Amino acid sequence: MSGAYRLRQDGREVALQPGDMAIYDATRQHRLDCVGDNFAKLIFAIPRQVLQNRFATVERCTAVRMAGDSGIGAIVSNFLRASAHQLEALPADELVKISHATIDMLLWNLNTIKLGGRLSPSREQALIRVKACIEQQLRNSQLDAAMIAGKVGLSPRYINSLFATEETSLMRYVLQRRLECCHRELSLAGQNGRVSDLAFRWGFNDLSHFSRAFKQRYGIAPRQLNPPSA
Repeated sequence: MSGAYRLRQDGREVALQPGDMAIYDATRQHRLDCVGDNFAKLIFAIPRQVLQNRFATVERCTAVRMAGDSGIGAIVSNFLRASAHQLEALPADELVKISHATIDMLLWNLNTIKLGGRLSPSREQALIRVKACIEQQLRNSQLDAAMIAGKVGLSPRYINSLFATEETSLMRYVLQRRLECCHRELSLAGQNGRVSDLAFRWGFNDLSHFSRAFKQRYGIAPRQLNPPSA
């Protein structure tokens, strides 16, 4: 809206000017630098699964500039700003419509960005199916590549080739999602449950492995993030 803005995530860094847009995953490590005494921005929070269900490789679009000074970007930027100014005056049913329109326009804009490693439409739909299956089975401690492959009707090798576009593998993605869910729950105010219960609830069956993976990803042990109540 005003001032200058710099965003870093997933090894990418982007500088934005007023009117520009970018997306980032607030649940994962990132850095925001806001410059200027009159800095102002708009934030639209969209559930991860909503975007992944429509745009399987959305993770590759973090910290990428969507220019707001011309073309489709200008249309989307102006729509978002106008919508934000009218939110308090709109009834609930109109807000729902605006929410759907906002996501449609954001995806329209993302589809115009030229990114390496984009999947074909059929492979992108396959990746969406696989990720949806993972979300449904994430708490299942028996979840493995063979189970996922059987449920979606694709081979583990083919599924791993889909995840290679996002520079990961099927089971690394499963681990990532489990860690993100655990981190989110541990970060909640008043979350005083035992770390072991949380880990087992999200499909981990080895507490030592969970603690090591959590610390490697977030730089802090899960017990440090959620110390026992006095």
